[in-house]
Amino acid sequence: MKIRNMSSLALALSALSAIALGWLLGATGHADVAVRFVEPLSKIFFRLVRLLVVPLAFLSIVSAALSCGDVRRTGRLYLRTTLLFFATSLLAATFAVTVGLAVRSWAFPALPTEGLDLHGMRPCRSMTDSLLSLIPESVLQPFVGGGFTQLEVVAILLTVPLLLVDSGLRRRAAEDISRWRDVFDLAGRAMAFLLPAGSFCLLCTVVATDEAVSIGACRTLVWVSVACLSAHLVLIQLPMVFFFADIRPIAFLRSVFPVFMSSLFSFSSAATYPVALQSVRKLGIDKASSDFVVSTGLGANANGSAIFQGLAAVFIARSYGVPMGFGSVCAIILSVTVVSMLFSEGTPGSDLPQLGMVLTVIGIPAEGIALVVCADLVLDPLMTAVNAIGDISSSVVVSAVSSGGTTERT
Repeated sequence: MKIRNMSSLALALSALSAIALGWLLGATGHADVAVRFVEPLSKIFFRLVRLLVVPLAFLSIVSAALSCGDVRRTGRLYLRTTLLFFATSLLAATFAVTVGLAVRSWAFPALPTEGLDLHGMRPCRSMTDSLLSLIPESVLQPFVGGGFTQLEVVAILLTVPLLLVDSGLRRRAAEDISRWRDVFDLAGRAMAFLLPAGSFCLLCTVVATDEAVSIGACRTLVWVSVACLSAHLVLIQLPMVFFFADIRPIAFLRSVFPVFMSSLFSFSSAATYPVALQSVRKLGIDKASSDFVVSTGLGANANGSAIFQGLAAVFIARSYGVPMGFGSVCAIILSVTVVSMLFSEGTPGSDLPQLGMVLTVIGIPAEGIALVVCADLVLDPLMTAVNAIGDISSSVVVSAVSSGGTTERT
């Protein structure tokens, strides 16, 4: 059964309609209509997305690892992927913090910090508790509310024994897992056609409640973040695919344009995941490498989030009067790198609890994230786009390195 790609035009028209309806409801004093009737539909959509994306990502990781044939080849693939994710996350965090330090004296105002409240957001866990939570208490935990990093841990732990058993048993297991993976892949591609409707419900609620424009004193943080996110895409990700895989920037952007559009209007890497799998096929790279890298990237490669968290940490530190010495700068960069690699959830608003962990490392109360809540809401679409496109560019690089050469010129 063949399913055509989702129309980017349909997604754009849906988003514009949602913005218009949300503005109309807000302007006429009927924002409660969006909250009562439209918002529940967006929650249903994202639950359906997770219902399909979690098993699809798990099966993709296991299938790709088994296709390597042995533990050594699988280990090399995992090591290359992890090192690339770490390098790009560290580079993104370093770039963001450096820019933040350069502009903070004139672009970042010192905001009042008295009486800040998290306004019902999830409490922020400590770094230690978060690291311990990466090991799930049961095999089923990642499927019933755990993070994508937990899912990757379970996938790898279950794959290693299969790689060590008899080749005949391993081959049969690989065939069965591949079939189920194709089933969920087909369901995910079908779910992608509901993305315009899900985005409509989400955007309509956001605009109707006037949350999207209430950035106030955070507007300079927003503009600096947009510049840094754009620079990372142009100066890091596009050169990566050109120098490692000989894919021209225009050809790469053409292939990932549906991913960019779906990221902008869904606020969620998880919702974009099925679209990303379709787009990466157009680049002519190895299927096993691309599936493995894009799937693990859901929980371990969030360059866009790293950039925002680095800038937001510098922004909030100025308001609290925390001196930015060498130790504090290094602490922010390393904590942002670790958080963006290990605790990405792929859902709207998941960056704020992670930012709380970064703040506690440099001695700032987690309530400080209240200063950048509106900025996060405005920047979330662009962060999601950079995260998703970063997964694809990383898959191109890993595939090129694994094959010992370049991919097919697109």
